[in-house]
Amino acid sequence: MSEQLNDSQHNTTGANRPKMKKFVFQLYGDNVDFIESLPIEEKNRTINMLVQSYKTTHEFAVQDKKLRKSIKKAVFLVLLLLVGTPMLIKIVNFSIVATLNSYGEMQMNFEKLFDSRP
Repeated sequence: MSEQLNDSQHNTTGANRPKMKKFVFQLYGDNVDFIESLPIEEKNRTINMLVQSYKTTHEFAVQDKKLRKSIKKAVFLVLLLLVGTPMLIKIVNFSIVATLNSYGEMQMNFEKLFDSRP
């Protein structure tokens, strides 16, 4: 049974030809006369060129969107580094200074406490 399935899945008659399929399209009224005047090969070539052109344009738009998104992320990260790094240094510096001042005040208070003992 599985051999029959495999044989039916691998059609050897059209193995070298690209897959082709027929479609039905609706055209705007002003394009009907033009398309009807074309021979069948020209119709096929025209439709395939239009589809290929659309695919190329769409792929370019997708790549452009990805590039814009990447550039926005890069600009955001650069701004974050330019603004965030100095702020981080100031916050750390403020914390260290506050801690040292607090320790200094505590030391003075303990010295006063021990000096005031009888």
